Amino acid sequence: MALKDLRKVVTAVALELNVDQSDIQSIQRLPGTKTGTIQIGMKNTLARKQWIDASREKKITAGVLLPDIPREVAENRIYVREALTKYTKTLLYNAKAQLNKLFGYIWCRDGKVCVRRESNSKIYYIRSLNDIDQLLKTT
Repeated sequence: MALKDLRKVVTAVALELNVDQSDIQSIQRLPGTKTGTIQIGMKNTLARKQWIDASREKKITAGVLLPDIPREVAENRIYVREALTKYTKTLLYNAKAQLNKLFGYIWCRDGKVCVRRESNSKIYYIRSLNDIDQLLKTT
């Protein structure tokens, strides 16, 4: 897909989410086995937060953006999320794999892996595999 086509898709997402597309600094297709991943560079973290928050409130499907695509693909959801480093992605995966029975909530926000037992309990920040081991020992 050419950059011009990527820009059309990103513009359509921005219009659906009702966010400012002038905050976009760069657009690129990520290489990999999965097709469809587009990375958008934002001018600042506030703009990134606005896009992510708007996408949580309004669910977008591929059919809304591209009405001419096949029906089975049209139901696929479009996700807007922050890009994680390989280390953070691995840390989040390990936290979910090892702590899912002990903690009800495991997520990543602003590049930090967070866990909490219940919706009102204390948030623990995981910075390394040692932090996961410590949480396993204390419970």
